Amino acid sequence: MDWDLALHTTAAFITNTNQQHYAGQAQLSYFAQLFAVVAMQAITPASGIAALVAILRTLLGPEGAQGRTASGEVAVGHFHVDLVRTIVRLLMPLSCVTALLLAWQGVPSTFEGARVVQPLDKGTVAEQRIPVGPVAPMVAIKQLGTNGGGWYGANSAVPMENLTPVSNLVETVAILLIPVALLVMAADLTG
Repeated sequence: MDWDLALHTTAAFITNTNQQHYAGQAQLSYFAQLFAVVAMQAITPASGIAALVAILRTLLGPEGAQGRTASGEVAVGHFHVDLVRTIVRLLMPLSCVTALLLAWQGVPSTFEGARVVQPLDKGTVAEQRIPVGPVAPMVAIKQLGTNGGGWYGANSAVPMENLTPVSNLVETVAILLIPVALLVMAADLTG
């Protein structure tokens, strides 16, 4: 990709706006997709969750001594500890389960190159190349982190990324799971 598109993509994923002006299956390597884009799709929502936890601790924290520092200030915790815990204890396990469910439903999860198939209608096209790759793991973290930037340019509108009604249900639950859980967490902190 051109330097300006690369800069825009980097800025979009670092700031968690996740605007996608590229076709991932055509313009990025497997390495770039899995280690650059997916890393940002995990780190940025985790940082948002860690910031929310600090805010909730400040606003709704306990009034007793365990919620205060020695000088009497409210203890908001350690951001980096919360960030790592969110990634390791929440996002990674949920991503693994979601990726396995999506792969079970037929979402591609391979490091092989594009598949070459013969179209049923032998009109003007002799063969068609269908891009595949490690789509299921990327879709899993994309949905769980409520991110954009899927494997394919049109994201979950591409049939290879959302094959069956069950995979659609898995993706729908994944995109709602953490925001709803955060509401429950906030309600639990108030009571």
